[in-house]
Amino acid sequence: MSSLALNQDGCPEMFVIGEDGAVWHRWTDATGTWGSWASLGGKWKQLAVATNKDGQLELFAIGMDDTIRNA
Repeated sequence: MSSLALNQDGCPEMFVIGEDGAVWHRWTDATGTWGSWASLGGKWKQLAVATNKDGQLELFAIGMDDTIRNA
């Protein structure tokens, strides 16, 4: 499961659920170079990324207990 969105700078950010169940993400800089993967932790089943009215990315995920959370 993965989700890709553009951040406020217009650069792509990718979010995935790793084999460990944690959400991992990485992003590009203005030159298009991808950074290293960084863990956001947790144990998740599904995720989605959306842009809020302020232009910031928000991550929503379904936990192992089937609750939806703004991660």
